[in-house]
Amino acid sequence: LLGSSIIGFHTQFHANNFAESVDRFLESRIERADAAISYGGRTTLVHAYPISIEWPAELLAKLPDVGECRARVRERIGLKADVKLCVGVERLDYTKGILDRFQVLEELFTRHPEWIGKLVLLQIAAPSRGTLPAYKQLHDECRRYVDEINQRYGSENYSPVLMVDKHHAQEQVYEIYRAADICMVTSLHDGMNLVAKEFVA
Repeated sequence: LLGSSIIGFHTQFHANNFAESVDRFLESRIERADAAISYGGRTTLVHAYPISIEWPAELLAKLPDVGECRARVRERIGLKADVKLCVGVERLDYTKGILDRFQVLEELFTRHPEWIGKLVLLQIAAPSRGTLPAYKQLHDECRRYVDEINQRYGSENYSPVLMVDKHHAQEQVYEIYRAADICMVTSLHDGMNLVAKEFVA
C-alpha cells in the first residue's frame, strides 16, 4: 500500500489506525500534521474520504410530496396520524445492530412507558446471505425479539415493531424515508453506513 501516492479510508479512525500500524511495524516517518507516511524513499498521503450518496434527482422528482408519502405509508401499515414513525432500513446483517436497535426500543418503553402506543418502529431488513447458518440464526433471533416486544408492549390495535424482511425498490425506500419522523442507525462496525445520509437527503 505504501507504494501508492495516496491511500483513502472511509473514516478518520481507520486512517489513523493504518498510520499507527505502520508506525508500529515498519521503520518509517509519520507526519501526522500532513497526514503523510514516508517509507522506502516514498511519501504516501493517508486521508479519510467518507463515501457520499447518489442523489437520483429524476427519481425523487417523480415521488409524491412528503405529506402524500406519509399518508400512503401510514395507511399501508395501519398507523394513526398521531403515532411517531421510526424506520430502520438495511440488510439483515449482524454488523447493522438490528438486535441492539430492538433492545434500545425495549429500554425506551421500560423507562418511558408514556411512549407505548405513540411510537412504531418499521424495520426493513432485506434478506442477506440467508443460506448461511449464522444469518438464518440472526433472522430467527430478530423475529423472536420482535414477537417478545410486541407481546409485552403491544395490544390488539398496536404493534410497536413491524419487521419487513424483503427487498424494496429504491423508490419504495425513499417513500418510507419521506414518511418517517425518525430514522434509527445502529450499525456496530459497518465501515461507512449511508442510511443516515440517505434519510436526511
